[in-house]
Amino acid sequence: MVAGILLMVSSAECLHAQAAGIVIYRDNSALPESSSKVFEYKTMRNMGAVTNYFLPNGKKVELTQFQPQQSVAYPDLLSRSINDPGQIGPLEIEAAASREIVKRYPNAAPFLNPHIQVLNDMIRRAKAGEILLNGAWMSRSEYDAFILREEKSAKDEIAKSNENKRVKDEQARRLDMETRRHKRQ
Repeated sequence: MVAGILLMVSSAECLHAQAAGIVIYRDNSALPESSSKVFEYKTMRNMGAVTNYFLPNGKKVELTQFQPQQSVAYPDLLSRSINDPGQIGPLEIEAAASREIVKRYPNAAPFLNPHIQVLNDMIRRAKAGEILLNGAWMSRSEYDAFILREEKSAKDEIAKSNENKRVKDEQARRLDMETRRHKRQ
């Protein structure tokens, strides 16, 4: 059975950008965890007793439910926004979870260490007061200016929509008046 461990790691920072995550498994449950094998997968399909993993190179690996295994997904962190110090905690938890997996499964290190570095960099930048918005880092003042522009743009859009509605209503009122005038004649 696949035990999913969700790691918040940028797929853009993967060793192979097409990978969705890694699978850690042992051919035999009698083998120590430190001897586990690791590979990256692009997609997976659980078929009950067998899980099929499709690799970035197009090949397929089948693992049975009797082979101890766990999958570690590479979600895209950089599409998230970090604009509050309270959002640093989950990053720290993800980095700690990744380090724990590397400690438990040393063969996962080449895959997860780059992700741990990305998480640590994100934590450092967020603690320094930088803001992550849809994959782009900016200073607090740049973020505040962005928010003001967005708010102004939204207000302008509402005003434009209201003006368009007013013009259409006025046109409809005039058309109605014209129609009534023609009916009276």
